[in-house]
Amino acid sequence: MKIKRICFFCIVFICSAIVLTGCNKNDNSSGGGAISTNVKVVNGSSYSFDKVKAVMYYGNDYEYVVDETNYSNGGFSINLPATIDNTYLLPVIDVDEDDQSLSWATVSDNTAVGNGINIEGYESGSYMGDFYYGTASQNQTSTSISVYMSEGTYIYVDKNVTITGSTTETDVSDGLTVNVKSTINATLKKGWNIMYYTISISANGNDGIANGTLSITTKDPGGLKWYYEDDYNNLLGASSTLRSSQPEVATKFSADMQKLISKHRLFSKSK
Repeated sequence: MKIKRICFFCIVFICSAIVLTGCNKNDNSSGGGAISTNVKVVNGSSYSFDKVKAVMYYGNDYEYVVDETNYSNGGFSINLPATIDNTYLLPVIDVDEDDQSLSWATVSDNTAVGNGINIEGYESGSYMGDFYYGTASQNQTSTSISVYMSEGTYIYVDKNVTITGSTTETDVSDGLTVNVKSTINATLKKGWNIMYYTISISANGNDGIANGTLSITTKDPGGLKWYYEDDYNNLLGASSTLRSSQPEVATKFSADMQKLISKHRLFSKSK
């Protein structure tokens, strides 16, 4: 089974998160015509992919290959067309009874449709995993941990649209309480845009409470690079414990952070 992490826009339209090391062209390009970007992947020479695909998912797990390119010299190119047929586009937010995670967001034009892309690596015709555009860091002591993560993903919309809103949520599981305020303030232009998801959370092992913020915006936070998913996931893992009496807290905190980001930025698609 291939599990897809798909970008915020799709709650029936959300694209997958992208990870990376640097591009020869500016990733801030948004709105309007075709986009062509050269990507150099962090640790990219360690992988033997032969193809990279930019894939949209729509309907009941149908997929549309927006672009297919060769993987060589530790990188690849992304070439996105100026327009996407409405066949592959979905409502900006279409929350159903099974997923209310984005019900707090407001869209300026409910007739707007769009979709995002997953950047996928293939070897000998077989799907291997996704590439992501992002950054992450941790700071740990014997009693506390703070984690920062930012991730960007390409999305296409058929018209100008603004998405705004905020919510505060608390999640309690396995003795860890996570309080996070989530906000979205994104102005999207007709055509291709990059949506950024930035989360910052701190936890104190003495009380088992974590507090943080999640921001969804089209403003580039800076410092993002392209990674293959194995290397990207290594950036997110909390390896040391917060205190000897609570050896499970750091690992649980890291897992909850990733779950929270996924809840508001993307949903899983299977194939």
